[in-house]
Amino acid sequence: MINWPDKYSPDRTRVHVANELDMDVQPEVVWAWLVRAQLWPTWYSNSANVSIKSGGPDLQAGSSFRWKTFGITLDSKVQEFAPFERLAWSARATGIDVYHA
Repeated sequence: MINWPDKYSPDRTRVHVANELDMDVQPEVVWAWLVRAQLWPTWYSNSANVSIKSGGPDLQAGSSFRWKTFGITLDSKVQEFAPFERLAWSARATGIDVYHA
């Protein structure tokens, strides 16, 4: 379940996209790949130049990071961190304010 902040609630935004993928793998395995953001480009070709500005090599609650996707460099901050369950971050750039969960 996604805990949408009011500002980003799907019924309040002009654009909302949802993707799902069922995998026969334990949540701990998936989690390890999600939180190691600097490795995203090895499995998600639409990500690049990922650098974590705060914290260690893995995303954690409150981590700030910068990355590029769809040709846009985004400044992001982890807003929700529930290990093996939920990970969400806000992302901003000029004219862009999004929430990814």
